[in-house]
Formats: sequence, structure tokens, C-alpha cells
Amino acid sequence: MSQISVAALQFNSITDDINSNLNSALALIDSVPNDTSIIVLPELSLSGYCADESKFGIDLSSHKNALKDQRYKTLFDIATQRDCFIIACEVEQDGKNTYDTAFIISKDGLIGKQRKIFLWQNESKRFKRGKKQKLFSLTINNQKVKIGIGICYEIGFGEIARKLALDGANLLIYPSAFGKARGYAWDLASRARALENGSFLIACNSCGSNISEINGELLEFYGHSKIIDPKGNIISQLDNSAGVVIASIDLSEVKIQRDTIPYLKDIKKFKKSNSK
Repeated sequence: MSQISVAALQFNSITDDINSNLNSALALIDSVPNDTSIIVLPELSLSGYCADESKFGIDLSSHKNALKDQRYKTLFDIATQRDCFIIACEVEQDGKNTYDTAFIISKDGLIGKQRKIFLWQNESKRFKRGKKQKLFSLTINNQKVKIGIGICYEIGFGEIARKLALDGANLLIYPSAFGKARGYAWDLASRARALENGSFLIACNSCGSNISEINGELLEFYGHSKIIDPKGNIISQLDNSAGVVIASIDLSEVKIQRDTIPYLKDIKKFKKSNSK
């Protein structure tokens, strides 16, 4: 298999300032090599994590409807110009319901979306829970890249990553706004999810601080976005400063690692023997 170049953006998003946040994202994207196939943005980074969600919903029912939103259109234009996949995570408006939703854009439009299922603390007052964990198949360099997406807090749920891996995911992606106070959990869980599933993993986080538009509290984000190999080793990582983490990954390493340490094969045998 050929190498695939992937990147994660890390920046300090400003609450309720789409233009500033888009400019921050665009400046970082300009530094990403043109052959990069996947670019990931942090959770709710273009509206600000604790912005009033009622003002920032995107209609993701179709590509045509989503194009009416400035954030989506800008990212679509970039995906088209660069011929890459962009994974972002913003507020989705579906009728009266709002969701914390990651979505995949390419030059062909809206490829798919994943609604956050496990909501952190007061997120349950802001968003409706997603219901289904999905697997996405992308064709890159004439090979199938099977992607599973979790959002922020969901990196702590091994069950989600395990289901996605058993379904065939070879790349796990987590757009996040993970707090500085729980940085230890971010570092440990991200490597654990990669190792226990023999999967590459992109952990994309916000950095810096932000004032919540909801309760006025100061929020500090951990940063430390990273790309991890199937052995749980960190290939590339940032500190708590704005920047881009980039790596070339070889998906053939997934099969090698899963054959060497057969967690998935053994759990399949276990489930089969206990279903009789």
C-alpha cells in the first residue's frame, strides 16, 4: 500500500467569531502540503466550543443545503481546490434538534456525518444524542481507507473504537475540544484506542482558552493533537500552541499489527463462543 498523508489543525478558536476562526484555520491549511489527503479540524472550532448553538446550526441534510453556511462552503472550496477530504465538527441543525456533528467533505460534496452519541456534562442540555456509530469508506491513492469517527469525550469509550475496528476501521479520528484539566486522560486514552484496535488514530484538539457564551466560565483546552500508529506509538504531536500535526501513514501496518497482537481476532472468537 502507498503512503497517505494526513493532518490535524490545532488552534485557539474564539467564541462567536466565525471569521476569526476561519482565518485561523485557513492560515494553518496554507502550511499543509498539497498532497495531504485528510485534514481534520477540532470540535466546534469555527463557532467556538461554548458559543450559543442556536445561532450556529448547519443544515447537513444535503450538500446543497449545507452550502448556504459560510463555514461549510469555505471548507468545501478548500476540499475542491486541494482534492482532499476535510473532516470538521460543528453544530448541526435538524428541525428543532441540534447535534454536535462531525462531517466529511470532499470535492464531491458531503460524504457523510457522525453525530456525537456520548455527550459531556452539560452538552446534554445543548444537544440531542446521536444514535448510530457509522463507518465511512474513502478512496485515497486507489486504496480503501475505512474511517471511524468519535468526538472528544468519546475517546474514553473503548466500546466505540472496538465496534468500529471490528466493522473494519483502519483509521480512527477524534475531533475534540478536550480540557486541560483532563489532559492525562487525553494522552492515555488516545494511545490505548490505537493500540487495543491495531489502528492508526488522529486526535485533533483545540488549544488555548475561551470564554463560554453559555455561563461565562473560562475554558482551557489541552492541545496536544497527535497522530498515533497501530502499536500505540506517537508518530507526531503538538504541544499547547497553534499548529499542524502531519504524518504519512501506511495502512499495511494495520494488518501486520493485528496479526501480531490479535486482539480483534480473539474478541471475535470470544463473542462467537458466547453466543451459542
